[in-house]
Amino acid sequence: MTIRKGDQWGEPCTAPTGLLEFATERELGRHLRDIGTIREAMLNSGTLIQALGVTTRAPNREQIKVTIDLIKIGFTDQYGVNRDDFAVGSVFLGRRSWLGDIYIVSNSGYLGARELLPKAHPNDGVMDVLSVKSSMPYTQRLQAWRRIPTSSHIPHPDISTKQTERFSWPLDEDDVPKKSIRLVVDGEALGRVKSVRMHVIPDAITLYI
Repeated sequence: MTIRKGDQWGEPCTAPTGLLEFATERELGRHLRDIGTIREAMLNSGTLIQALGVTTRAPNREQIKVTIDLIKIGFTDQYGVNRDDFAVGSVFLGRRSWLGDIYIVSNSGYLGARELLPKAHPNDGVMDVLSVKSSMPYTQRLQAWRRIPTSSHIPHPDISTKQTERFSWPLDEDDVPKKSIRLVVDGEALGRVKSVRMHVIPDAITLYI
């Protein structure tokens, strides 16, 4: 059941034997894409672990059991081929240089090691989206990046955030973009795409982390 505000999230326990084990969120996402959904798994690293505040991965440490949402992704690549994928932690749309329009869609609130969306929760039934307008000067982007640890990068007139069950690029579904955009899923660059569609799958999988 999707978590409600004020509810405790995460249950200390010992993981059952025989679970599939994944080193990273991306490894788990690729498995879900290629093999199909699974009910439970072990996860050894990633933004979900950061969101829980787990700092040690000792072999004898008691696991934490959590149920999380997943982000289902459908996209059209630069060659016009329609593809599907899953994100466990985050999706990044934009240039490697962070210039131009930027869109960060997060399940955990993190992108890599940085918490960009502190209100996000991995089991609240929505995605958190941070958008940066192309009009934002590069120097202000650098300043905002440095302010992330204190969450003072928001508010800014060129940065917006929202929570949503669905997100698409281009933002106007009737718009035909002149250029493609770079797609990164849980840290793996999947190349340039012509369009992207995402939606939340609530209570999609139980993880032991």
